[in-house]
Amino acid sequence: TKEGAPLKIGKFGVGFCSVYHITDVPSFISRDCLHIFDPTLKYLKGAVKDFSKPGKKLNMANPILQSSKQLQPYDGLFGFNRQQCFNGTMFRLPFRTSPSEISSTMYSKHTIDEMVSDLIECSSELILFLRHIAKITFCSIEADSSTPQVLVEIEKTSQQCEGNVLSTITTRENGGPPSSKVWLVSTSEEGTSGKQRTGSVACSLQMQDGGYRIQRCTGETFCFLPLSNSTGLPVHVSANFAVMTNRRGIWAEDSHTSHSTSESEWNVQLMETVIPMAYYSMLVGLKRLEQEGKLTSYVFHSLWPLEKELEQHHPWTACIAALYRMISTGELMYSYTT
Repeated sequence: TKEGAPLKIGKFGVGFCSVYHITDVPSFISRDCLHIFDPTLKYLKGAVKDFSKPGKKLNMANPILQSSKQLQPYDGLFGFNRQQCFNGTMFRLPFRTSPSEISSTMYSKHTIDEMVSDLIECSSELILFLRHIAKITFCSIEADSSTPQVLVEIEKTSQQCEGNVLSTITTRENGGPPSSKVWLVSTSEEGTSGKQRTGSVACSLQMQDGGYRIQRCTGETFCFLPLSNSTGLPVHVSANFAVMTNRRGIWAEDSHTSHSTSESEWNVQLMETVIPMAYYSMLVGLKRLEQEGKLTSYVFHSLWPLEKELEQHHPWTACIAALYRMISTGELMYSYTT
């Protein structure tokens, strides 16, 4: 249903299916209903009439459900009370502990600990470009307790800054002292709602002497969420790219597939127009911050792409050429060498 909505992650149609990497029987409670999915019909075979729809939707007021153990895992979590309508949506993804028809990948406490470590490592980038998620909390409940213990908490706060957005992402581990990372994010959009292209660029800032200092980062590609592809740029770039089904990369002119022409053309348009505009807007914003004394030790070309770093990232060449054209004719008014 989101295929025609270019600004939604769900347009790829694989979002919820990703839960089957870790579970065989996902379920969720939303308002007054419990929904259970059982693709292999290992548990619901006797309760499902149409095997082409291997799931079940149950009203919470159902007396059989009320007296069963199906709601027990939800009891007391996030304010859930089986006697009341739940004002929200809560998913349950029981970890796969033995091989199944869906997958042979199993999850143990060690695997979960690794997930927590990965979450901490990428916390500052994970929600950087997300539009509707501002906080992620990872909790653990011990066997002898009903109270969740917070292991990791990631929260984003944003404020307008010189036409851009200054985002602070704060990470807390086990209730310890917070660590924060600041990003200046610039966004540009063009096109109609049906074919709207949007691109964002984010540069890393560090607090220094009451102001901010620019910090070059190893730029990666995002399509709202990280794609784990390096760009060779000193900033992160996000756009509503045409992404390969496995989300391992974006379609490019050298993808060598017959159906990738329109996808690669869409990405080229993003790289030649929208992303350079966002990049340029970010540079203008940094210049204004420097003029206002909020940016320390600022060298005007410190975030310009370097040719030697882009040699292995040729899809971005057109993007950089467009950016330099804007620099040479726009309000930055800096001299430069291509």
